[in-house]
Amino acid sequence: MLELGDLGLLKRDAPQALSWWTKALEAGEDLAAYRLADLHQVLGDTEKASLHFRRAVEAGVPGAANDYAMFLISQGDDAGRGQLLRAAEEGDALAMYNLAYLAAERGDLTENERWSRASAEAGHPGGAFSLGLLAYERGDLEAAETWYRKAAGAQHSDAMFNLGSLLRERADLDGAEHWYGRAAAAGVAEAAENLVLLRRTKGLQGIKVLLPISGIVGVVCAFQTRHVTNSR
Repeated sequence: MLELGDLGLLKRDAPQALSWWTKALEAGEDLAAYRLADLHQVLGDTEKASLHFRRAVEAGVPGAANDYAMFLISQGDDAGRGQLLRAAEEGDALAMYNLAYLAAERGDLTENERWSRASAEAGHPGGAFSLGLLAYERGDLEAAETWYRKAAGAQHSDAMFNLGSLLRERADLDGAEHWYGRAAAAGVAEAAENLVLLRRTKGLQGIKVLLPISGIVGVVCAFQTRHVTNSR
């Protein structure tokens, strides 16, 4: 039944998805509560979303605690941060990353670095990317390169772009070309532009026509990078 609900969502048939997931939940499939919470949130039914999020969290569905916390925060509910902190303390790498993002939003660099490091150590590439940004802003290019490489190796596209820009700044044109190419293949438009220009000017003294290093991607989330609140 859970799979039939998933199929309904793929067909953009929300009523079908809701029907099958509701039946799955009644049959004891806790993951259905998570699915229902997400869909009700998209549909704007916050009361039902909250109800199903709580059910999923109580059942220990992976990722549900983080998403419920971010849902509460989006609703202006102060309980959201406490929920997010509990999820992070229980080992949820995405919750750690979101705590870093929220800290960055309010300008708390200490908490930003603390939770970025925790999420990176827990395997979240966004945390490594954030540490790269912080190191670059401090002028520690060695550390920035290390963290960008870690994130880029985990397929973080903006880390690939920033690594290419950092290597270009350090006159490693072959390395820059490699990472711009990887970022371009991952869909970063600026990387494709820089890659063309880099290939045109490679071998010349200095690269004056490339985008300036200040054009480096610098959003802690996200995210893009973008801030992902519902990524599993």
